Amino acid sequence: MTIPLISLQPPPKSHQRPTGAARAVRTVAVLVIAIIGFSSVCSGAEPDPKAVSNAPDATPAARPVAAQPTHSADDAAFLCQGRWNVESRQATTINNGSSVEFGYTGKSCRLVFDVTKAKILPAIAVWVDGCGPTRVPLDDGGVVSIPAPPASSVPPGAKITRHTVRFLGVMDGGYLTKINNWQSLEGAVVFRGVILEPGESLFALPSSAPQIEFLGDSITAGLAMVRDRNLPTYGPPDQYPEGNWPEWTARWLGMRPVVTGFGGQGITHGGTGGVPSAPDAFGFVYQGKEWTPATKPAVVVIYQGTNDSEIQAPQYQAFLSKVRTAYPDAFLFAVVPHDRGKHAAAIQAAVQDSKDPRIFFLDYSQDVIGPADKADSCHLNPGGAVRLATRLAGDIRSRIGVQPVSASGVK
Repeated sequence: MTIPLISLQPPPKSHQRPTGAARAVRTVAVLVIAIIGFSSVCSGAEPDPKAVSNAPDATPAARPVAAQPTHSADDAAFLCQGRWNVESRQATTINNGSSVEFGYTGKSCRLVFDVTKAKILPAIAVWVDGCGPTRVPLDDGGVVSIPAPPASSVPPGAKITRHTVRFLGVMDGGYLTKINNWQSLEGAVVFRGVILEPGESLFALPSSAPQIEFLGDSITAGLAMVRDRNLPTYGPPDQYPEGNWPEWTARWLGMRPVVTGFGGQGITHGGTGGVPSAPDAFGFVYQGKEWTPATKPAVVVIYQGTNDSEIQAPQYQAFLSKVRTAYPDAFLFAVVPHDRGKHAAAIQAAVQDSKDPRIFFLDYSQDVIGPADKADSCHLNPGGAVRLATRLAGDIRSRIGVQPVSASGVK
């Protein structure tokens, strides 16, 4: 199945910019950040969570348990793509871009989420019948009605009784909120299933397309892509994983994306939200839940190093070895991130020392991403995401012979 077309449009403005009291609260947060050291972002590194440790804690209000789904998340019709932990009849992820695909018959479908423990409510991006994405913030009820496809996409008089759905999670990573995703799942997407009307049913979608996994930090997760430079939050309204470079790269290669990106994380240290370093986090969905994918990726892209002050070749090689052990048949691409040429020699040496013909070195530290491609000093904007994906898809295709997928209608 071809990955649905994604739109280059960022989330609706209603989900990007608060008004009234909410704007005042965010303004106060910005003043606090400015006073206590927001300059780390301007230096080209992701913001140090310690620099904003005085930011107000997010406190969840008491929320009722959502309505019971008619079909729980462990139903075989749901294709959970990415790092999900499926147990106790629900599926949980802390990774932006982790998605679920399924089909249903009938006129209506409601998604059910557990938000009772969320300190920061996540959002989802939804495609219906190949149209989208539509950004939908979750509310205290935890129930989302599937948005209807645009009328212009449905032939006049057509009676469509079988629908396809894909949604992915958009979560706060804990930069300014101090929430803990790794141990406590305080910003996680917890999918419980769907509510269908009597007589309606689910059906599974084909899953034959190979997978491509992206291992990285907030640049991989889609952090800050559509943020207001004067009013940053780094929360779900400022994020755009549905239009980020892993989505584009996977689509152009005809593959399914597995997005594993944690803000602030590096090869040598952990990130925000309680996440450990890339080597220590690799084998898990979150703390205590091992990552045991039913289908292993055919290709793995490593885009790490933005948050490391220094990387030694043995450190990077140890990470490569861990990934290789988990995915013995995959093609691995070790990429030097944009503006991080200081790591190029170490990453190249690690690749060469591995003596593995299925591990490739790519240097994107120069001549790939420019100032116009970034939302700030390091995070990409939507155009930069397309630029990076265009280069990466071409480099992967030229090295391993993946046939390109038509990008009709995409400039």
